[in-house]
Amino acid sequence: MLLANKEAQTKGEKLPYTKQQFNETNEGNTSSLIFDWNLSLPTAEQFIKLEHSEGRHCNAIAMAHWNIDLPHAEPYTKKEHSEAKGCTAETMRFWNECLPEAEPYTKEEHASAEGCTAEAKSLWNLVVSKSEQYTKMEMITNKTVTK
Repeated sequence: MLLANKEAQTKGEKLPYTKQQFNETNEGNTSSLIFDWNLSLPTAEQFIKLEHSEGRHCNAIAMAHWNIDLPHAEPYTKKEHSEAKGCTAETMRFWNECLPEAEPYTKEEHASAEGCTAEAKSLWNLVVSKSEQYTKMEMITNKTVTK
């Protein structure tokens, strides 16, 4: 259905399937396909954040991409992102890097996240330069000093 709608849109034709028809199939109930619908079919009825969050496989990275690529949609908050499945040190860094206008994660939040390794701290320093940086000692010992 999504492909047929994309083809019709490219040809300037009326979309053969509605959001409701798409949503009633298994095709329309994954967060990635809901995202793709909104991104690819901007003139069609759009899915809302709640529908996206209830879609199968909606996780922290999917939420970040929703905010990045669908600027006119209701954005996810940092709180929603932090409570999502798969919210790790890597997805926190990605959030801060790609969403400079959103509430950022702090160094302390990053340090306590799953997957916060010396490499993750090094990437944090490299990519998230506006946030508090890890010291060399914190990266070497893989311990973080909190204030």
